[in-house]
Amino acid sequence: MQDKLEQIKNGRDYIKSGNVTDALEIFENVAKTDAGLFLVFNDLEGLYRQILETLPPGSDRAKELSEKLIKIIARHEQKKAVEQRRSRGFSGTKIDGDGSVFADLSDNSKKWSWERAGADVRLELTLTLTPHLDVSSINTSETFSVLIYLDKSGFHEGEEGEKVVVSPGTELQVQLVTTAHFEVIGDPHRKGVVNPDQEAYRFEKFDVRRVPLASSIDGDPAISALFTSEGRACGNVKRQIDLNAIVIPNTIEEQDPIEVIPETGGTPDLTIIIMNNPINDGRQFHCIVSSPHLPDYREGKDEPWNLSDRSEAIVSGFMQRFTDDNTPPTQLVAELIGAGKLLFEASPSIFQKAYWDLAGQDGSVKSIAVVSEEAFVPWELMVPTGGPEGMERESALGVDCTVGRWIYKSKAPRQTLRLTNSTIVAPSYSGSQTLAQSGPEANAVNLAFPGKIVRPASFDEVASELKQSRSLVHFVCHGKDETAKGQLLLLDGGQQLTDTGLRGILGLKEAFAKRAPVVFLNACEVGRGNPALIGPRGFAAQFIKLGALAVIAPLWSVEDSIAHEIALEFYLKAKARSGRPLAEIFQEIRKRAYQSGRDSYAAYCFFGDPLARVD
Repeated sequence: MQDKLEQIKNGRDYIKSGNVTDALEIFENVAKTDAGLFLVFNDLEGLYRQILETLPPGSDRAKELSEKLIKIIARHEQKKAVEQRRSRGFSGTKIDGDGSVFADLSDNSKKWSWERAGADVRLELTLTLTPHLDVSSINTSETFSVLIYLDKSGFHEGEEGEKVVVSPGTELQVQLVTTAHFEVIGDPHRKGVVNPDQEAYRFEKFDVRRVPLASSIDGDPAISALFTSEGRACGNVKRQIDLNAIVIPNTIEEQDPIEVIPETGGTPDLTIIIMNNPINDGRQFHCIVSSPHLPDYREGKDEPWNLSDRSEAIVSGFMQRFTDDNTPPTQLVAELIGAGKLLFEASPSIFQKAYWDLAGQDGSVKSIAVVSEEAFVPWELMVPTGGPEGMERESALGVDCTVGRWIYKSKAPRQTLRLTNSTIVAPSYSGSQTLAQSGPEANAVNLAFPGKIVRPASFDEVASELKQSRSLVHFVCHGKDETAKGQLLLLDGGQQLTDTGLRGILGLKEAFAKRAPVVFLNACEVGRGNPALIGPRGFAAQFIKLGALAVIAPLWSVEDSIAHEIALEFYLKAKARSGRPLAEIFQEIRKRAYQSGRDSYAAYCFFGDPLARVD
């Protein structure tokens, strides 16, 4: 003990003299034991915070020190809580009411320790864990067990999904969903928490029953597990199931509970999550609906969603009439509303019920989040039907509510966005391709958020400027959606930027990680996703995968003059920083389509959190 006290004295002398490096080495060495940590906790915590203030946010050193800070706070608070419990005559582990085993630490203590770390520090630490789904033998009693767990290995054979990306600090929920061939016995939800140095975690097993005549039910049997934090999807794992197969679970030891940090704050009124069946045939999906306002939906309710045809074909048929240049304005409005009603009636029945349960007579649904692996359905254009006493709405969801879409992936969109500077791509076309408003639009955006107008807009120049970590990327150009090949933007000199080429630009993901920009694609037909081997594809999806916090894009060809009007209005209102959700701007713009009979106003989609605002 005397030796430790001498070391501590030397460490404090080093701090007084400005020798931070030697002081840190001494305090970290003393803190290796629990007794030592109690002696130097305040010194070490203060030293970590002092050094973090001098480091660039997101740097490797900042992440390393953030992780160390969180760990020592967690160790200190856990040890203190254990000692307090012992002093009151308690010992052993805490068993929760549902039988789950938790660390010997009160919920309040756990929460307080992460709060002390601070949101800025907690967000520096990111954990990436692979979810797994094991199924026991399906026996003669028609019941079997499903084990869900996370570790740092890769997906196992037969599994597919998205890794769980979280940060320490709040609760993670897993929901088991099945095709109609099965039903979950009991609660389909499990919750837990994880600490930064944890290698694996297993949730309490689920019991599942094969329904009678399962083999005669249409579709492919499958089971999926969806992970959410604060109602926002953050990963999943899926597995097709042979009704007569035996799958031997992997054996792992029980680990501590899991903690994660939510990316954002408030919760939309309705959240719809659409997951592909593992066979991914464009027809079989699973829908999960949640709402903080409906007790039955707070933790999410699910059901299969099977379409009569591929969603691409269904939606294409609905959209052809109201995008036809020969359709007069009054008919176009009727076509928009009629197609919207058919789309709503084709939507998952569980979504329809939740909508009307919440909306009732007064239409109290104000915000909707759609997180989907289905690439084509225009949720914004749905017009609700089949309400109480046969009630039907007269306007679309995207007119009555703020709607934010998201391409299903691990990291949820955020609710705070920052716009300070820009990269603007505005090719100089000639002849029939000329966009009269391209130059004025580029100049207007550059005036609002000063940056760089790319000249010439060649592939090399565009690729270079996209890596400059600016907060806004704006395209004003022609685009094409070639269903079989993907999407492309027409650049200068006959060059093209394709969605696949975008993803292949070296260094772009790292640049987007630093700034996490907003991307506005003011081009024809680049908002529509195309199905690929692994989920939706297209510019919206690729920019989101690269790290964009929001993407704005039209679903179909738009008029140049209206596209220009929409861009200027959006930037004017975004720059005002009024605190209003960005999706609300497009809610107002979309309304004009039903007033004017001009379909371009209805074409724009907002990919992002429906509550996202500019800070």
